[in-house]
Amino acid sequence: HAVRGEVTVNGQLLGAGDAAKLTGEQAVHLSGAKGAEVLVFDLPQ
Repeated sequence: HAVRGEVTVNGQLLGAGDAAKLTGEQAVHLSGAKGAEVLVFDLPQ
């Protein structure tokens, strides 16, 4: 969840208030998050 600013998650741009659900990914790549606040939840399936 992008709380503030913008961040790219696995190639998808998220803006403030946006969220992404990732399933079956081997890795998560965050970029462009300078000055952004991001929440990451790792939930069991």
